[in-house]
Order: sequence, then C-alpha cells, then structure tokens
Amino acid sequence: MLALVYFCIGAWLFYRRRSEIAGMSAPNRIFQHIYRILVTMIYCIFITGVLANDLEENCADWFGYVILYLIGVLIYFTYELITTRKLRNLLTALPGLGIVVLLNGALLLGMHLSVQHLLSLHPSASEIESVSIEEGEYSDDQLESYYDYMSYVTNATRNIEITDPTVISIIADTLTEKLETWASGDYFDTYYNYVSNYQSNYAYVESKCGYESLIVTIRTASAEIKRYLRVSDANFEQIMEILENDTRITDAWKTLPDAVDDTILLENSGYYAYEDEITEEQLEALLACYQ
Repeated sequence: MLALVYFCIGAWLFYRRRSEIAGMSAPNRIFQHIYRILVTMIYCIFITGVLANDLEENCADWFGYVILYLIGVLIYFTYELITTRKLRNLLTALPGLGIVVLLNGALLLGMHLSVQHLLSLHPSASEIESVSIEEGEYSDDQLESYYDYMSYVTNATRNIEITDPTVISIIADTLTEKLETWASGDYFDTYYNYVSNYQSNYAYVESKCGYESLIVTIRTASAEIKRYLRVSDANFEQIMEILENDTRITDAWKTLPDAVDDTILLENSGYYAYEDEITEEQLEALLACYQ
C-alpha cells in the first residue's frame, strides 16, 4: 500500500516537473524539498522496517542502525548537491531532514502500534466460537502450483469449523502461552534452537523437539484471526484424536480428487530419492511405455 502511495506521488511530481537539468531540479523550492525527502525515504523505509522488527524481538544492533541512517543523511544531502550544484543550498535543505526524521518516527510508531494491536487479539476459550486447523508451518496458498495428497487434504479441510470445547481450550491456552513468551522475549528460546557451525561461520534456527506446527483460524463473534502456533506433542495428539472422529475430516481423507486426463506424474520415492535420479534416456524409455 505504501509503495502504491509513493508511486502515485512520484507520478504526479514527474508530471509537474519542468526540467531535470541541474539548476532547475524542481519548479520551486517546495517541490525540491519533496523530491529530496521522497528519495531519502525510499532508502530509509527498508531500514526502519527492519529496525521495527528487531525492536520487537529485542535484538537491535544500534551501532549498525546509526551507520545505516547516516548513509540516509548522506543520500539526502548528496541529492541536493547533485541537483542544484550549490553548497549553500545544503543549509536551506537542513530543515527538511527533520521531516525525514519525523516520517521515520511515525513509521516506526505505526508498526509498533500494529504489532501491539495484533498481540492484543487473544480471545479466551469462552469467546472462541470455532477454529479451523492446518497442519504445518506454511499455508497451502504459499506453496507451489501443484498439490501432493497431504496438501490436497489440508486444502479440503482448512475451512472446516471445529467447535469441540477441548480443541478450543487447547488452542486458546496455546495462543496465550505464545503471546506471553513473545512479550517476555522468550519466544525463540522456548520454541527454537540456535545452531552454529563455527568452522563455516554459518548459523541457523531449528524447531525444538516436543512441538508440532499448526496454522489456526480462530473465530469469535466479532473477528476472525489466523495464527501460527507451536503446540506441544501431548496437546497435538489430543487434537488429532478428536479430529479423527470428525466425519467431515475423515471423509476428506477418503475422497480422492478427480483424475486429470492425459497427464502423468512420475516421482522417485524414498528419503534418498535424489541419489537415484534416472537418466534422460531411461526417462524417455519409461514414458514410451505409457504412450
């Protein structure tokens, strides 16, 4: 949305301009200030976005951000110097830098308030009317253009409304636990391990054992929210036992999709299938058997 606003403003300013040559970089000083601020904000918006995320996770590297914002200041004054070729104009451009600071502050505050609003959405079990559950870390609408069988069933059951009180209670308690660990800064330490390889200078994050990943849609009388939750193994097994007795879900598992005529899918099965890839000649011979 913000990119669209920038595009519209930029298109209007481009239409209003008189010349791009130095000395006439804008039709007047007001437009010159606007151009300079927009160019700087295009850079700063990415820095501020990352800073907002790091502040929420309590891991901001302030020295690094000071350097990045100083680069933004350099961009601000360099634009003025290139477009006007007058050193004295740097002083007149100085007040506009305050507007850049205010815009970044407003952007940072807006992101923080948005996060706080999302964190405030934690309905109790008594407020939840129904839930829908997808197993996994990513929603199927984020995956490839084709479905395997598991993805097909997940897509078929993702909107089934579950009203079982035990399932709702588990989801409500898990959501509360997640929000509490996030607010205390213990979220990643609770659910993930940081793995470092000092020889290759490489680090990554892996999920801790004892939890299963679920994407849950929670419905109340006034809202519908979608959350990614890490559910304990014990709670996950309890949820699965209840869902196995839901005929709407079991029917989805038993109902196969319609076949698509004139298509075939060949796949090497097995965990180490990539080690046994067939050659192009073997593939052509195999396809000839089906023609």
